[in-house]
Amino acid sequence: MHGIDRSRNKRFFCGGTTRANAVPPEQIASAEEQLKTGLQQALGPERYVDYQMATSDTGQQMNSLSIRYDLPKETIREAFSLLTQLDQLAKRIPQSSSPDTSGLQIRQTELEQELQQTLDPHVWQAWINERNQRYDLQP
Repeated sequence: MHGIDRSRNKRFFCGGTTRANAVPPEQIASAEEQLKTGLQQALGPERYVDYQMATSDTGQQMNSLSIRYDLPKETIREAFSLLTQLDQLAKRIPQSSSPDTSGLQIRQTELEQELQQTLDPHVWQAWINERNQRYDLQP
């Protein structure tokens, strides 16, 4: 019995510590892009947005909002798309105001207005309140 265990250990555990090889960030980004492209092709545009919503905090919050206010799926998809654009834009705008970012800030304001029009004012305010609220689930 112990002989079998020893031979299995020698085959699978090489007798030392195992180390992972470092993967360059470019290679990781490339693999993520390939995964994204493959998913888009396999799922199609609408199902891919559903996938993105199911796998992101923002998307899950939007789904919760749609259930609470009985919003059409298309409205939520459009709102999620606008929010995704806003999040990407926010990453490009530095915290300090500079003339170089004025165009980005204008675009950010336009996207926020478009999102507010997509959701009615009551739902928009609920979204803002919910998005800024932090929950502590610790006992």
